[in-house]
Amino acid sequence: MSRRNTGGFIGVEVPYPTYDPEFGLSLTRTDSTGSLTNSNFTRTTDAVFACDLTWPSSFSSTGLIMELGATTLGCGIGIRASGGTLRVIAGDGSTVSSSTDTAVANYSTSNLTPSESGTLVWEFRVNPGRVRMWWNGSLIGEDDTTAGGALDGSVWAGADSGHFGGSTSSGIHTGLANANFQGTIDSTLRYYENQLAAENLSGSGMWNINALHEALVQ
Repeated sequence: MSRRNTGGFIGVEVPYPTYDPEFGLSLTRTDSTGSLTNSNFTRTTDAVFACDLTWPSSFSSTGLIMELGATTLGCGIGIRASGGTLRVIAGDGSTVSSSTDTAVANYSTSNLTPSESGTLVWEFRVNPGRVRMWWNGSLIGEDDTTAGGALDGSVWAGADSGHFGGSTSSGIHTGLANANFQGTIDSTLRYYENQLAAENLSGSGMWNINALHEALVQ
């Protein structure tokens, strides 16, 4: 934390606090681990998903947390790159990097704590296409389509049913790894239909202490 006088006010620079990305959302449905029925989800509207989980004791292998759709149009979140990357992706099911109709955010698992329990939240915005993910209230990944257009087909997943909490015998997005999640799923899958998580501040910034004091004493 630093303190300095900036433009006539006293400023204190501190990290912005974490927050609950599910706050204020209205829960649509929950699903237990296992198969996800495509018709239970409205893929043409924005969506927020969340679950509580415990990370594996070591990040040494891939693992699927949730997926829907397949190699034509698909989405999901899981661990890739021999355990090195947590990825959330949506759009063209055969595209593994950001493009005009696909968004993909990666986060190095070296920044996560093995065996830590908490809440993972991820979001799919259809138009303009975007994916985001949070761990215990901190935004850890965000990506938009490269040209600001909609996700492929103006949906966040195709017609194939999906899976929550492990590998699946059906097709998945090419950018995900079809393997059992080596951690523990500690809750049902929470789904928020046609909603987006509230915007939050990230990083650090200047708080105007003078203005804050005046607001508090009024």
